[in-house]
Amino acid sequence: MHGTEYCHILDGRIRIKVPEVKGSHAKAGEMESELAKLNGVAHVTANPLTGNVLVLFDSQVINHYHVVAVMKDLNCLNEKASVSPRSHNYVSQFFLQSVTELVLERVIMAVL
Repeated sequence: MHGTEYCHILDGRIRIKVPEVKGSHAKAGEMESELAKLNGVAHVTANPLTGNVLVLFDSQVINHYHVVAVMKDLNCLNEKASVSPRSHNYVSQFFLQSVTELVLERVIMAVL
């Protein structure tokens, strides 16, 4: 199990880089399937190209701590991995990285 490079959390939304998902369609599918079963989860996308997992959820029903706990149960995050909301500066630092990865992902998908 590995840790995570970054985690971006907003109310009802978590995007987390999961090394085990990168390059593994099987693990991405497992993550999507298992997280989608959670009450309150509206949408899950696990991208094997980038290793990003995006979960949209109703924060009145479930919180990001529960989502992360399920990821840990699936052996995708180190038990010691901390994914609490970061300061604005930390989030801003990785916002550009997230947007860049998303743009690259869409360009690659368009080419394929």
